[in-house]
Amino acid sequence: MTRPADNKLGFIGLGEQGAPLALNLQGAGLAPMVFDTRSEALEPFAAAGVAIADSVAELGRWATTVLVCVTNDEQLEAVLFGPGRLIECMGAGGLIVVHSTVSPKVVLAANEVAAQRGLALVDAPLTGGGQGAMNKSVVYFVGGDAEAVERCRPVLGVSGQKIIHAGPVGAGIRAKLVHQLVLCGNAVAARDGWILGRRCGLDDEVIVDVIENGAAQSRIAGRWPRIEWSDHAVALFQKDMSLCRSFGEELNLELPTAAFVQEELRSNGLAENQEGFNHERAR
Repeated sequence: MTRPADNKLGFIGLGEQGAPLALNLQGAGLAPMVFDTRSEALEPFAAAGVAIADSVAELGRWATTVLVCVTNDEQLEAVLFGPGRLIECMGAGGLIVVHSTVSPKVVLAANEVAAQRGLALVDAPLTGGGQGAMNKSVVYFVGGDAEAVERCRPVLGVSGQKIIHAGPVGAGIRAKLVHQLVLCGNAVAARDGWILGRRCGLDDEVIVDVIENGAAQSRIAGRWPRIEWSDHAVALFQKDMSLCRSFGEELNLELPTAAFVQEELRSNGLAENQEGFNHERAR
């Protein structure tokens, strides 16, 4: 596949993660064209002088590399597939980079359709959330062939402190689901550990010391009182656990932890830590 000589960047999806990622590209001099269906999401980009597309089709016809950062399977399919959608409108030799945490089968289907149009696709979900994007400290889990991954590596490097090439297309999202299963299970256990520690009279400093110096060491548990788990983050975690369970079923795996955590998040959330501390956002 021929790499375009002039790499024009497009960015679709300007939410909590997508907006700072796109602004970072603008700050790095890469001049993306952006699109979002929400007019309020476009306001900071207009103020920053970023080019704004009127539609997915306009952005697709202009760009040679398009990064997509939407929330779920349905949104990704709406961006990629059908008349006037991204895959139909991009020229042969273009590259699509999917940042969304979605079903692996949707990523593979998108790759198949894209290949028929002469397009490359890379799945590159990330961890670090909006704060990590603003701090340029996210970690990308990337799936794609070596040439396509190398082509997008300088773009990912603008906001990423680490880029993990997990394997071929689909491996990035599979790696992200592994990460999310462990992350969410860890968060629920940390919540209950802190509740237990406080109820039995341990000082917070002691709980931190115990966690950080024992085998229970955990980035989440050790800084638990400073983390703010927004309703939006909890909803995304529930979505991710649903993806884990569905993918597990495809592999004949039950994954009881995913089922338990999904129900815990639905019933109880992660709000027990809200006791007047200074919080960090987390996802």
